[in-house]
Amino acid sequence: MPSRLVFIPGLVGLALVLQAACTPVPTARNGRDAGSLAAAYAAAGRWVEASREIRIALRREPRNASLHLQAADIHEKVGALLRAAENLDSATRLAPTDPGAWAARAAFETRRGRVDSAYVAARRAHQLAPEDTELAFAFARAAERAGLEEEARAVRRRFADPAGDAAAAGGGAE
Repeated sequence: MPSRLVFIPGLVGLALVLQAACTPVPTARNGRDAGSLAAAYAAAGRWVEASREIRIALRREPRNASLHLQAADIHEKVGALLRAAENLDSATRLAPTDPGAWAARAAFETRRGRVDSAYVAARRAHQLAPEDTELAFAFARAAERAGLEEEARAVRRRFADPAGDAAAAGGGAE
């Protein structure tokens, strides 16, 4: 009788081990979006794990500009600024017409105190999406920091009065 009692829990334990071994672990490496696991770690504030997972994702999809943008954010959070800059370079090279990539670059350069680089990136983002108010004002702030006050004022006037610069500049009919 005692041998049956030992045998049954042993079978149950073996079944659980086999089930666990045969059940796929839900990771980005088995069909989910390549950056989703890194995003989950980042959302939990687990930056080292997020950094590891985004590097794995980039090895699988090195030409994915969105992954490079995600990687830049994660790498900046862990203090790997050179790696973050490289990811932003890759993102803007892979998606040169994506205003979001250029805006991310401008924000990164601003945080690093690189005024001229931030201005160039913000200007490119604004050129790619000239009607985007948020990008326009980000460009105006970058122009101001770069000492280009007149350019900043012109952008602000344009968005303060969408009907035309003349009326906003005081050149309208009286």
